[in-house]
Amino acid sequence: GLVNQTAIVSNQVVDETSSNTDVKVNSTQSAAESYERYSYKDNQIEAAQDPSVEEQLEEVAEDLEQAETEVLNAICEEYGVSEEEIQSLLDDMGLSVLDLLNPENLVNFIMQLTGITSSEELLLDESFLTIMETMDSLAEGLMKDLNVDMEGLQELVNQMELVSEET
Repeated sequence: GLVNQTAIVSNQVVDETSSNTDVKVNSTQSAAESYERYSYKDNQIEAAQDPSVEEQLEEVAEDLEQAETEVLNAICEEYGVSEEEIQSLLDDMGLSVLDLLNPENLVNFIMQLTGITSSEELLLDESFLTIMETMDSLAEGLMKDLNVDMEGLQELVNQMELVSEET
């Protein structure tokens, strides 16, 4: 049969009409049997989808963690600083390691790290050019692996930061 439900949502009347025609109940089959017969389908669909979404997220997380490690290593090596020094400066600037894949953040970070004050001077710095290339190819690789553009990559980085803040 049809079930009419009326709900008032912020002074608007919403009329929801739901139909129960998708599960046919014949006279020899009780409603409970029908439910049992069809309910497993919902569970099957959920079980099939959940792991793949989780696996995808894990894969993204692994890719991003790998990139994070490479970013840290590159800066440590090129500038002779420790991961702690890098992390401390990033914290002061309100950035994450992966935010350095964004060229604007990287420029600001390296200027803070080195004390170089002009962008002209920065562009003449061998180490900076090496780091820029490294970050660029890292970002390119991530975008290719994760099948996203720079904006999509930034979005994933932000989501991963939210997830890691919650845990």
